[in-house]
Formats: sequence, structure tokens, C-alpha cells
Amino acid sequence: MKLGKALRIIEKVLTAEDPSVRRIPVLLLGSPGIGKTAGIRYLAQKHGYDFVQELISRKRPEYLEGIMVPSTSGQYDGNRIAKFVATDLYRKITRSDKVVVLFDELTTAPPSILNAALTILSDYEVAGNKLEHDVVFIAAGNTVSTGTAYVEPLRASVSTRFLVLNVEPDFEYLVEEGLLHKLYAPEVVAYLLYKPQHYFSLAQEDVVGDTTAVQITTPRGWELVSRLLKHTIVTEELLRGIIGTVAGDFHNFLTQYNVKSVQNKKDEKEVPEPLRPYWDYLKKISRG
Repeated sequence: MKLGKALRIIEKVLTAEDPSVRRIPVLLLGSPGIGKTAGIRYLAQKHGYDFVQELISRKRPEYLEGIMVPSTSGQYDGNRIAKFVATDLYRKITRSDKVVVLFDELTTAPPSILNAALTILSDYEVAGNKLEHDVVFIAAGNTVSTGTAYVEPLRASVSTRFLVLNVEPDFEYLVEEGLLHKLYAPEVVAYLLYKPQHYFSLAQEDVVGDTTAVQITTPRGWELVSRLLKHTIVTEELLRGIIGTVAGDFHNFLTQYNVKSVQNKKDEKEVPEPLRPYWDYLKKISRG
């Protein structure tokens, strides 16, 4: 399904009145760099949740589970003679009454990390401490069919613990929600509105010198380009290393059109045709 449709489903989970619904863990699966993390962060902020992202494939089990040490109280705690020392994860999760926790890179996590994450989801506790406040757990990972990222196929014993949503890029969602200008530089917004087919494309073979590189054009790549544009550090060669073969066309667009001048135009007839979708978009967000 389109990412926008999946995000609207997640939005219903976040806003559900029944706490048991908000405790249903969601798993987003899709190609790398298509905006899964950015979409979850946006929804969390929109509905007043703190957002915590954990790249769990790079963590040790102790980070998720806590570290067990001998009790120093001199007394038995029921049948327990040891206690957990909470880690940064527990402190991050409990710093606010409402938190969205994203376990990212789930499909590249080793079994020990994956099992630790599943324990948190099933027991709703971290480092031996029950989570009493409003915590929504969401996971994200790359799909096996992508061909551009290493993944571990998820066993049924794992996937059946989640509401699984297989997603594809969704440029229209960003336009409808008025998010383009919040994510990307004006030049990127104008170009993508003119040529939305270049928002995302799968692997392309791109010959650079004697080396054949594989690059894809992704929403994440356009975010990187937007950062560079703020500092006017843009060449076609640099762009090629971020957005692949689309770089040449985008660089030509930059050299031909003064995107920022559109903001001052009062009449559509004054706007070059390739920039008119951007002009319409600016009018839309100014009204809303």
C-alpha cells in the first residue's frame, strides 16, 4: 500500500481512545529511504508525542533489556536476588507521558537484539520496569524484495506479533498534508512538483570512471540534497553521488530557473511553466 495510507492507519492507532489499541505494535516494511521514519516522526509531533528512534540493529541486547546486578538492599525482592539497572532507552521512554518509540532497522537486527525487542513488546516493560504511561511502539525495516539492502527474512513467529504494513513511496501524501516545504529546500520542492516521477526510483547502474556504482533516488536522498542547497554546495558530480542518474536533470533545472523568485509573483502568467506547480503549491499552503 502507499505510505500515506499506512500513516493514516497508524494515526488511528495513535489517536484511539482505547489504550489497548495504542499498544498494538505496528511494523512498516518497505524500500530503504522512502520516508518511513520521517512519516512516523511527523505523526508523533502532530499528536503531541515525544519521538524516540532506536537503530536496534546497532545495539547490544543489554541496551534494550537492562543490566542485571546483585541487589544491594540486603533483602530478597520476592524470589529475586538481583535487579535491573535501567539503560538510556528506559530513561528516553519515560521522560514524557506520551512517547512514540520507533525500533528502526528491525529486519537487519541479529536474533539476540530481535528477541530483546520482542520481549519489550510482549511484556510492555523495559529493564524490569513496567511501562505505565502512554507508549506506542512502531518498528520499521527494509523488504526482502528491495535488492538494495541486506535484510533478514522475518519468521512468522515475529511478524505475527505486529500489525504489518507493506508500504511504497507516496509523493501525493506529502502534497496533500502540505509537508513538502517542511522536508525539502524550495528548489527540491519545485523540481519534484514538476517531475514527481523522480521522487523515488529503484537501483540504477551508474558508471563513474572505471567503477560501476549502484544508486537509487530516494526521499532520504532529497533531504540530503536540501541540506547542501542551504550552503550552495551543489555540483552535478556531488548530486550524482546522492540521487544517481537524476542528478543531471536536476542540475539543469537549478541552472535554468530561479525558484525563489516565484514567491514574489502575483500572476501565474509571470511564472515559467515548469515552476507553475510550485506556484500553485505555495498558494495552497498560504491558505491553509
